[in-house]
Amino acid sequence: MDSISNNSSLLEMFGMSFSQTKALFSMEKMIVQNDIANTKNEKTSLTKKKWLRKWEKGIEDALSQIDPNESTALLKKDEVDNLIKDEWGASKIRTWYYVLVLELVSFVPYTPLGDKNDKEFGKCKFDEKKAVEFIKTLVEEQGYVSGEKVERLDKAYDKELKKISGDVTKTVAKIAIVGFVGATAALAAALAAGPIAVMILGGGFEGLKGAALVNACLALIGGGAIAEGGLGVAGGVAIIAGGGGLLGLAGGGTAMGVGTALFESSPKYALSQAAKLETVLKEVVLNVQQDVVVAQEIIAQYKNQIGELNRALAYMEIENQKSKNEIKNMGKSIEYLMKSCRDMIAFTSAYNLGLQTDSKYKS
Repeated sequence: MDSISNNSSLLEMFGMSFSQTKALFSMEKMIVQNDIANTKNEKTSLTKKKWLRKWEKGIEDALSQIDPNESTALLKKDEVDNLIKDEWGASKIRTWYYVLVLELVSFVPYTPLGDKNDKEFGKCKFDEKKAVEFIKTLVEEQGYVSGEKVERLDKAYDKELKKISGDVTKTVAKIAIVGFVGATAALAAALAAGPIAVMILGGGFEGLKGAALVNACLALIGGGAIAEGGLGVAGGVAIIAGGGGLLGLAGGGTAMGVGTALFESSPKYALSQAAKLETVLKEVVLNVQQDVVVAQEIIAQYKNQIGELNRALAYMEIENQKSKNEIKNMGKSIEYLMKSCRDMIAFTSAYNLGLQTDSKYKS
């Protein structure tokens, strides 16, 4: 059992190193390649290949900004397996690997990339069931997490999405999120993409401009990541994943740092992040690592961030500087976060009570 010490930062849980990040994106590339291999229609297959080339270029450009001293080329399967073996062996806290698997099962390709072919990409179908089976094979061959756990994470994420929202599936959520970002990025491109870059890539990404920056932003968020801020960040963290952005682990220490504009414009962005965070807390921190103390730390930090967002909403309403729609969306985003937080509190309390009862009967 992997236990997280009480002194370990939440950044270590949800933050991924450059190598781990490259492994994540390389495996996402394999998922798309597998989907293309199972696509019978030749025209659709060519469109999917076009999307993959564009997405991979955006990922490599983003990686070049995160650490210009490292190779950005995505890896082949044997290279990924060897890298993960090294990372697993060197890690005292292995939450990152479960977060990686969660990002894989929640990954939906063919999302907008700020490209003239975005409408064509959007028509491409993605077989989620086959993708999960493929991910199970990849993960089982690495030997650290069972195929059963992969399925459990996939089902848990979908369950949390539906429970928090009422009915939204991961495909609908991802398309809505990236679709919004695509529209915002298209507008931002005319302004050198500054705001959208800060929201998603963080500061210090001056090497990309215009369309290349938009593509990198959309590829990165489509891959399930938010950059922590560039080379030299604390603990060697390159990206924040698994909903960790809601804990203020990226972009200046508050949930607003990952993009208040995202909450104002896309409640489904808040929804997907909340569902991921809740999945990590339940399925990894509690069910795998059995660490109630860390679960309580996550909840405390989450409550603080929701409080910050509520204050931001109150300011928006008083100052009347935002449109009614933006205020409404911000309120809906906070509603999703509060709903997931209440469920996390209830689950953790019940889990802790169960442990105490079990311990009482054993003693």
